[in-house]
Amino acid sequence: MVGPPKSLRDLRKIEANLIVTCRTCRHSHEFDRETLIVDLMRRRRNLDWYLLPHHFRCTCGSKDVRLSVVAFADRLRDETRQRFAEAIELVRWSVNRAGKEPIQTEALRVALARLSCHCPDPSWCDRLYRDAGSNNPISISASVYGGWRGILRQLGLPDE
Repeated sequence: MVGPPKSLRDLRKIEANLIVTCRTCRHSHEFDRETLIVDLMRRRRNLDWYLLPHHFRCTCGSKDVRLSVVAFADRLRDETRQRFAEAIELVRWSVNRAGKEPIQTEALRVALARLSCHCPDPSWCDRLYRDAGSNNPISISASVYGGWRGILRQLGLPDE
């Protein structure tokens, strides 16, 4: 790849991951390229490089972000990256099932524990797990989804 990437898919050529840095508070977060591509495509978002900054918001609320890449990131900490992606998917699946069936499971607790070490405020993970054990299906789905959105914002991932 010569020059800046034209699309998020161009990062595959150099096995790179995306780093999003807030220009206001200097908080930065690294995203797994394949997970991000799948997530954005699932939500029918554009993968063009010049449009990518519009998909991110910092935990401080700022939309003013800078994109950079980490080349050959696939060779670094693959196991850690895989566990993080699996935890995100398990919590996402559980949140979508909230109100239809009990979701306060051991697997959800472990996934939230994995995510809490990446969150500046881990109380969102505790709150989501506590709310998942409620008896009222309507309040479960509303409070669990609100907790999930709070976790996504802290991790710097786009809201669903």
